[in-house]
Amino acid sequence: MPAEKMKALGGKERAEEARIRAKNQQEESRERAMKRREEIQQKQRQARERGRTEAQVGDFVKHCEAQKNIAMVSWQKTFSELSDQMTAEDKKQEVLLGAQGQMALQKLFRPPTLHTMGYVRAGHVPKEIRQLLLSHLNKHRSRSFVAAFNPLLGNQRKAKALPLLPEWTKKGGFIDNLLRPILEKASGKKMELVEVGASLQIYEEGASLMQHVDSPETPITVAMPLEANGAGSSWHLQIGDPQGHKHRPIPLQPGQLLIYEGARLAHGRAGQLPHGDLTMAFAYYRPKANYEAKRIQRTLDQLLASHNAAQRGPSKPPPPKPRKKNEEFRKMDEL
Repeated sequence: MPAEKMKALGGKERAEEARIRAKNQQEESRERAMKRREEIQQKQRQARERGRTEAQVGDFVKHCEAQKNIAMVSWQKTFSELSDQMTAEDKKQEVLLGAQGQMALQKLFRPPTLHTMGYVRAGHVPKEIRQLLLSHLNKHRSRSFVAAFNPLLGNQRKAKALPLLPEWTKKGGFIDNLLRPILEKASGKKMELVEVGASLQIYEEGASLMQHVDSPETPITVAMPLEANGAGSSWHLQIGDPQGHKHRPIPLQPGQLLIYEGARLAHGRAGQLPHGDLTMAFAYYRPKANYEAKRIQRTLDQLLASHNAAQRGPSKPPPPKPRKKNEEFRKMDEL
């Protein structure tokens, strides 16, 4: 091959190599620019997420403090006043759990919403709900406080409350949308949420829960044990039979789900929790059609009045008095 042709060929190869190098450099430059843009966008997203998290924490802190204030106000009574409330509640439940009260309840709730026994083991708490609530419990347990006074729990202050975020507990919210299909499958009826318990209930050593029936406004209870330590795992709920005679313990381990007719059947826990603790979440439902809570309550009020017993359950506590911000709620932990 003549030298001129070889020289020309070498020049073309070098030119091609230079073109390829230039192209590769442009691609590398574009990739570096894209990577920088993605890093900047990621940092911006993280900053926005931190802002949202801080806002959520701030909202939760305020909500938690407001609920604590309400609970504190409910205890701002003399020992005699608290005892009178407990005596009135005890009298009311005595009437409702007696033969006449049980007969009236079985007639008023006929046919039963679930079945004759009035409770259903419904498998397990949806994984998404349990994971969310356990994470909330682990992160914010230190924010729990003595629950508002409730005659059913006694006056030993052995039950604590840990508020939940309001958007979790609303009708059509995260918890409702996961629980309602389970309840409708168990009952064969369309159901609507009355309320999700606004707080996790933490029973501690010495806690008690007297035998009682719930208000007709919350006829169906969904009970969700989340965590149990020590004797908390064997401090079972006891549910009475439809005649109100035999109360059988319903063993329920953390993560299992129990649905029961709390307004029809007596239920409670035997004695005091000897040691350990038990954390529960609750939701309350009623049938969407052909259910008249007010009519049922009027009939029960007449029965209670005939026995000189209080006609309604414990009233809601008055709004809290303003007080200085507690240091406990100033720390901005991550949600």
